[in-house]
Amino acid sequence: MRKILNPTQLSGEQHIPFINAIVNDKKTKLVLNIMNSEIINEIPRNVAVEVPVLVDKNGIHPEEIYPKLNKRIIKYYLYPRMIRMEMALEAF
Repeated sequence: MRKILNPTQLSGEQHIPFINAIVNDKKTKLVLNIMNSEIINEIPRNVAVEVPVLVDKNGIHPEEIYPKLNKRIIKYYLYPRMIRMEMALEAF
């Protein structure tokens, strides 16, 4: 029989490690959705981006993305998603 819940193992969700990092200052690397604050310079600051971060008692600290995203990824992957997001927000 397969167990659905194993109390000795984390589920893989980031909620508990995030809370533990903030409350107990246990520095943790996570991948989170945060506002683009010059993390990806080629897209607007008011767009949420999913990036690697370090979390501790002082908050969320984005890590540098290296190597930088090339122009083709930004133009053909990120821009179309930003346009769809803006259309969905406008429709909403």
